[in-house]
Amino acid sequence: MKLIQILQTIDNLSKLNKTAKPWMVGGIPRDKLLGRKNDLADIDLTTGDESIHALAQLTAIKFAKDVSSFRVMNDGHSRILINNWKIDFSSNFKVPNINSILVEKGMNRISSMDEEIYSRDFTCNTLLWSLDLKQMYDVTHKAKIDISNKLIDTCLDPEITLGNDSKRIPRAIYLSSKLGFSISDRTKNWIKNNPQAIQDCGDDFTKKKLNKALLYNASNTIALLDELNLWKFIPTTPELIKYMNSPGRI
Repeated sequence: MKLIQILQTIDNLSKLNKTAKPWMVGGIPRDKLLGRKNDLADIDLTTGDESIHALAQLTAIKFAKDVSSFRVMNDGHSRILINNWKIDFSSNFKVPNINSILVEKGMNRISSMDEEIYSRDFTCNTLLWSLDLKQMYDVTHKAKIDISNKLIDTCLDPEITLGNDSKRIPRAIYLSSKLGFSISDRTKNWIKNNPQAIQDCGDDFTKKKLNKALLYNASNTIALLDELNLWKFIPTTPELIKYMNSPGRI
């Protein structure tokens, strides 16, 4: 079965069961805009509301004979493995008081999708792509600009975006090294002033992201760890130990 058939089926399930419209979000729309080759192994979906959880269940049932795994992950999102594809259904995480935060930004007629998208990590990961591959939707009006400028910037003020989920700190370094993007000044400044926040990620997560970042671009990864004052707060790994011994790092 081709991926487009799976996406069309999920879209139809949504219509038949009257869930909110599902969209691809994250890496695939971003890489499409960048013209990057993507193996399409990982697909992230959102409806912007709680109906995403029902859609995940409906999809697992519909593709029961092809599903090798269906799990609800620790953060609340669902993951379905269908043949060679991993499909993640959003946790629908929303920053506390997100509606009030968006009102303060001057927004009105705030939708559930607005709340979900602005609660995400970086603007470059917020572009939406319809499952029929015909529409792209830039909720923040910054996704396309920041992708074009190769910039990693938080969707809200860094103290909100990063303060609510510290895992976004090593993720910013990982994305910078993977994509060749710069990290925005406001994002870097918040991390510089709060380097200890990376300790809240858990050593395993930080190790995984930093090791992957090293594989993509070691010089960029090391430069960011230097600039962001993170050496004293990250776990020791065999991959990083040779760099940690340099003066001024540990």
